[in-house]
Amino acid sequence: MIHKKIGAFIFQDVQNPNETKTTAVTLRLYALILSVYFLVLFCVCCFLRDVPSSLLTLICSILYVFAFRITYLNHTHFASIFSQLLTLLWITVFIQRFGWDCGVQHFLFVLLVLNFAVSFHRIRTKIFVGICTCAYRLLLYSYTRYHLPVFQLSTDSSICIQTIDTLFIFAELITVMIIFTQNSQQMEHKLMRYNLELEHIASTDPLTGLFNRWQMYKRLETCISRYTQHKLQTLTVAMGDIDFFKHVNDTYGHDAGDEVLRTLSRLFCTVIGEKGEVCRWGGEEFLIHNGTHDSTHEVLEKLRREIENSECIYKQQKINISLTIGVAQRNADGDIEEWIKRADDRLYY
Repeated sequence: MIHKKIGAFIFQDVQNPNETKTTAVTLRLYALILSVYFLVLFCVCCFLRDVPSSLLTLICSILYVFAFRITYLNHTHFASIFSQLLTLLWITVFIQRFGWDCGVQHFLFVLLVLNFAVSFHRIRTKIFVGICTCAYRLLLYSYTRYHLPVFQLSTDSSICIQTIDTLFIFAELITVMIIFTQNSQQMEHKLMRYNLELEHIASTDPLTGLFNRWQMYKRLETCISRYTQHKLQTLTVAMGDIDFFKHVNDTYGHDAGDEVLRTLSRLFCTVIGEKGEVCRWGGEEFLIHNGTHDSTHEVLEKLRREIENSECIYKQQKINISLTIGVAQRNADGDIEEWIKRADDRLYY
């Protein structure tokens, strides 16, 4: 329960509508990790009996706690500038005091990532800040080439501090990247779901849930392409029309006609299933594609019997349904329109 409360506190949303939660949370975690980092260094400096460095690390830890606090006061922009300037300041002081071997200059990489992640400036300004950060790192390196550190670290102390630096630098980088990549991934998943929904809407008939004419054309084109490549058996389509559908609408109303269409679409899905594909071609007409000529006749005969033995119940009234079907094979050189027209002609015949 405690860790949930801590998590809720850290990930608390901002009150200012001009600030973002992601930026505030990133700055909070950045400040918390560095405050812990300086507490660890405080212990190391106490062990080394370096009183000035112990005080310095303790002050830095307190300042990052302050940076963490001001993110809750609707001052995210100020917190960002304060955190970045504070980081530049203590890196400079540490390089001057302990030399290049202390490894704190690598925190400039974290600062660079943070600048791009939470800065409110334009991209040109961010690039300029990145160039300045690179130049500053080179400047620090040049300084250490000509100036000895105030406190000379032993080999063991240098290894210890370098190890601590590496752990916390990676912790900072991973934290910032997780927050921002998670945000983009969530947005990407939302877009993918939205695109799937749009594709579903564009490819299905809203009343029956069957494919619409446009989607059926695509399916038939894919089937013909596969047939051409692999020399499959003869392809067939069937055009079905509900008998006396106008009479149903005139007698029971259009809502009853819609229920008849939905009832038929459920029967199509039950009987044909994965064996074929069905679309609402228009009005009370349906187009069925079911592979080879022989299997199509078997499936359609089963479908005809199921429809004949079924009833549509609308407002406690039974409506009998029957379907007339025309079947056509595809000629080797015929196009889709001609193929469907032959099925339509046989339906009317």
